[in-house]
Amino acid sequence: MSEKYLSGVCKFFVCTALSIGLLSDGAALAAAKKPKDPAAAANPDAAPQPDKKFPTKASYELKSVNGKPIASNLLVTFSLDESFRATGSAGCNNWSATIYPSNGQRLAVGPIALTRKACDKDAMQMEKLYTAFLHASPFWDVDGSTMTLKLPNMVMVLQRSL
Repeated sequence: MSEKYLSGVCKFFVCTALSIGLLSDGAALAAAKKPKDPAAAANPDAAPQPDKKFPTKASYELKSVNGKPIASNLLVTFSLDESFRATGSAGCNNWSATIYPSNGQRLAVGPIALTRKACDKDAMQMEKLYTAFLHASPFWDVDGSTMTLKLPNMVMVLQRSL
């Protein structure tokens, strides 16, 4: 992935997260001022240890973005089967993609297919944020029933569900 692409993705996350209240103005400013050096973006503190096996056949529900809980009326989910086919709800529409857990506990995400329902503004903004976040190949970590997905300027916490 090019530095220019990652920079554009990061700006999208900051703008979208700010618009739906998941970042404060100060946090958005700090995120926007992050260095564009790829080495800084690959901060080892942001990358979990690479020795874990990704949990297939488990479903997770998004609980928070950057420490802020998502709206209770939004259902955002993630599930990956043994064939690396991921499915879920993105807040409005259902989504699916091929996702491979790769070296360094990173998710390599193929094209994301979405159903085409129209929903309220908050659900559509969450959907755009979530799908763009997944497509940016976040780092992942699982601790008990909690999955954490991380990029340099955003953290999503998911809880295992039934």
